[in-house]
Amino acid sequence: MDLLAKLKKTNLTGRGGAGFPVWRKWEAVKEAPGKTKYLVINGSEGEPGIKKDFHILKNFLEDFFYGLDLAVNFFSIKRAFFYLNPSYYALLEKDLRRRQPAYLEIVKKPKDAGYIGGEETAVLNALENKKIEPRLRPPFPTVSGLLLAPLWCITLKLFIKSLCWPKMSTGRKNFIRLTAIVFGPASILSRKIGRLSKS
Repeated sequence: MDLLAKLKKTNLTGRGGAGFPVWRKWEAVKEAPGKTKYLVINGSEGEPGIKKDFHILKNFLEDFFYGLDLAVNFFSIKRAFFYLNPSYYALLEKDLRRRQPAYLEIVKKPKDAGYIGGEETAVLNALENKKIEPRLRPPFPTVSGLLLAPLWCITLKLFIKSLCWPKMSTGRKNFIRLTAIVFGPASILSRKIGRLSKS
């Protein structure tokens, strides 16, 4: 399954405000030299009063792990991290551990990390037990990220939009309403991924 080729046909962009095409980050990590690469799903969600990541996990946990398997296989990643809001972990620990694959390590966001603790490179510092603050760039995480290895770091909501939409046969309208994500061309990609992943 050529996920990258299908992503190129969509208008899917990151959520950082720069409109950076998602496929370019995929490609950068895929083509980065080195045998060791990492995946980090960012579910830290530090915005006051916002719980969209909790909603995703509570209602679409199986879809999340489905997409996780796709991503790990695409990048040939042997170790992935789920950086998670500690309050969500406390509520969902049983369900997360029941489905947790061997390659995934769930890391709770430190309670004193603050809002900045959810910034992409600050997450990497937290995982490396360093001071939780953004890193200077370059180098970019896709080239030199976690432990100096290429890294694909993606927010939980964008991860769902990229890979997990096909299996959400119920609750889609509620998902869009609570996450403020509008699914356009990417839904076409995801339906194809859902069919091809079974072949």
